[in-house]
Amino acid sequence: MPIETEISLELLNKEAVAAKLDISQRTLNEWLATGKIPYIRVGGIIRFSWPRVCEALAKYEVREQEPSPPISALESGRITKQTKHN
Repeated sequence: MPIETEISLELLNKEAVAAKLDISQRTLNEWLATGKIPYIRVGGIIRFSWPRVCEALAKYEVREQEPSPPISALESGRITKQTKHN
């Protein structure tokens, strides 16, 4: 007996995506123009796949960096500050 798989792709309009991201429609339009998030255009209608939007925005995630050593440690010479030379 074959297994049937239903693929459900819910497409969202601009208003729904802007609301989910808590951004203005103007910001959403800027993100579209710069290619920050993917969209689907059929004729003059623009729709979004929410999972694809989330995937695209994930690359902008800022992760916590290791804290810098205290200035007193740098000044005392215990830690040397490395500089990049071009």
